[in-house]
Amino acid sequence: MADIEKVRYAQLDLLSELKRICEKYNISYFLVGGTLIGAVRHNGFIPWDDDIDVGMFRKDYQRFIKACYIELDSEYKIYDWKIDPASPLPFLKLKIKGTHYREELSKDILMDDSIFIDVFPFDNAPDSNILRKIQEIRIYVIRKILLLRCGFSIGDVGRIKKLLYRILLLISKIRTVNAWKDSCMKIMTAYNDVVTKCVVDMCGAYSYKKELKDRKFLQEMKYHKFENLDVCIPKNYDQVLREIYGDYMKLPPVEQQVSRHGISFIDLGNYSIHNKK
Repeated sequence: MADIEKVRYAQLDLLSELKRICEKYNISYFLVGGTLIGAVRHNGFIPWDDDIDVGMFRKDYQRFIKACYIELDSEYKIYDWKIDPASPLPFLKLKIKGTHYREELSKDILMDDSIFIDVFPFDNAPDSNILRKIQEIRIYVIRKILLLRCGFSIGDVGRIKKLLYRILLLISKIRTVNAWKDSCMKIMTAYNDVVTKCVVDMCGAYSYKKELKDRKFLQEMKYHKFENLDVCIPKNYDQVLREIYGDYMKLPPVEQQVSRHGISFIDLGNYSIHNKK
């Protein structure tokens, strides 16, 4: 079995466990990003993809974390930057204990590297375009600061960006990592106590503008096939996907049909490949 297939089988186990807990505790969740495209276009993984992304409104996200501490099967664990000080990532990962899965960008970082799926919180976005732009800039800068401070590779960039990142790295050292994390969380949740039209995933791979969604498009769900599971996707998935990807049903050029993450190392340990549910 190829490495990517081993990872996928393990990730399906994790998705099945997430689904079980969410259904038991009436917690709303939905597939997002490339995982949502995979469900709609392929009834499962995009053939060259190797991750699973799930979204939740912040209140459901917090309820899910609490439910995991009570309900999570013993072979799994939850993981975020509160649990691992070395992590700069402001979202939850559901992981399989005793496994190892290294991506190229973080292969040299001393942090938990278990096989995982990502769970992204969606927070309220202000209705004012000016306030949105301020929030967008602040979260972009502080997330870059956290990545640099925690030793993550930014990838190949031009001279100007390289200089900017050097400046941000110097700035990052004037405060502790935890202080930066607290600031990041305050920015992300700043509008969660007021009613707003839109929500935004500030942890996603795309720009703030692309990750911004009208709340109504994420409030109604339906079940859809993803490999051997029936999981929740937004009823308005077409609108959600077109805002980010355009014609998402059209396959990209062959040269772009590659994983964005780049697997550098896999070790399943004592975990056996199976799908329990």
